[in-house]
Amino acid sequence: MLYPVFETHDPRTFEIARDIAEGAGAELLVLDLVHDENAVPEEAHSVGKQLLRTKLDEHHDVSVSSLIETTTDPEETVAQIARAYDVRLIVFDRHTPDALVGSLRGDIPDRISDRVHCDVVSVDRAGEDRLSSILVPIADGAHSPLAVSVAGALGKGVDAAVELLHVSADVDTDRVDELFERAHDRLPDDVDADTWHLEREDVTDAIVEQSAYYDVTVIGEPQKSRLKRFVLGSVTDDISDRADNTVLVCRRSDGQSFDI
Repeated sequence: MLYPVFETHDPRTFEIARDIAEGAGAELLVLDLVHDENAVPEEAHSVGKQLLRTKLDEHHDVSVSSLIETTTDPEETVAQIARAYDVRLIVFDRHTPDALVGSLRGDIPDRISDRVHCDVVSVDRAGEDRLSSILVPIADGAHSPLAVSVAGALGKGVDAAVELLHVSADVDTDRVDELFERAHDRLPDDVDADTWHLEREDVTDAIVEQSAYYDVTVIGEPQKSRLKRFVLGSVTDDISDRADNTVLVCRRSDGQSFDI
């Protein structure tokens, strides 16, 4: 797993990346990206080293290391490092620079996962509270299975319960049962998981309402094209904007999937 640090960073996002890695039994690399070669910090004072010193202790059984890279093209550098280290999952936070984000081109997680065939997670508004409950809205989309895997790893890493939620306007029992069965198969056996089907016309409102009762919502990226998302918006974008808790948005690539 890879956590890239741009000009600024959110230590809480690092904690989430650390906990996902711990639950998945994965190694985590913190990539400290420095734009000005004259401002490269000593290794002992790098962001990655500081995070390792302050966010790791005897209670965390996870392998974490740090790397400093000077670059004028952080997008390309992240892609190169992801390829070099055979990264399966990159965790981004809300501090990804605006200069790297474009509505029609897709934001940096989209573009990097396209280039390196690597799954990505974007963390929005990471809260300070300990994570003890995880909401996972599931559907038929290609990115939903990744959301379940990420939630399972996070749940295992922090010993949190997982709630699988499907919202639809009607009840197709066989289809809903199949969705839940496939999702359960992606969760670790030692993660406490429940399922819940909610009958509602407005999927977004229903998920936003339920998010208030959980510490984090993990959801797959929308299936719409970038142009349609720009013009029409999406359920995932609305949930990320309106939810009362931390939101993790997961994007599955066409390469080897992150799994546990």
